[in-house]
Amino acid sequence: MFMILCAIALLYPIFNCNYDLKEQAKVITTFKYGVNTYYVIPYSGDSNSFKVLDFAKEQPISSDGYITIDTDNIWLIISWAAFIILCIILIIASIIYDRDTDWGFEDRWDKVLHRDIVCEFEDGYYYYILDNKLLCKSESKKNNLFSEIDDYRMSPNLFIEFETKKNKRNNKLNDILDK
Repeated sequence: MFMILCAIALLYPIFNCNYDLKEQAKVITTFKYGVNTYYVIPYSGDSNSFKVLDFAKEQPISSDGYITIDTDNIWLIISWAAFIILCIILIIASIIYDRDTDWGFEDRWDKVLHRDIVCEFEDGYYYYILDNKLLCKSESKKNNLFSEIDDYRMSPNLFIEFETKKNKRNNKLNDILDK
């Protein structure tokens, strides 16, 4: 969820940054070599280092000796790169199934069904019943039946209908009382 919110937040600078940044640079000298025109400008405002720009066609120089050049908007580049990386991560995360990173729906469903299991003790055996179907029969008490619940959730028709002696007695008593 955090990554989705970050990806959405990165859309703000992408849509609101100026794509076409222009910068004024003082031209020290110009020269032509072949078909290209070259402009020598100070590098980052330092008077001792210079930068040479080449253009296929001549650029207009203002009356006070400045040329307009395109510059990169670093925040726009960083925003696009981060947005693309987050989208790739989200796509990969949504395709790959990992029980540790999924939404946890199956685990919650198993815990809810685990609470609905009825345990009956008859004739030295523990009977674990869910929706009147026998999940498991055991000689010892079990605390964890999550694998049986997974099987039941996937194919409940494979489990047999089961009724304990207590349920049979209660049903017969209800039939007598209803008459």
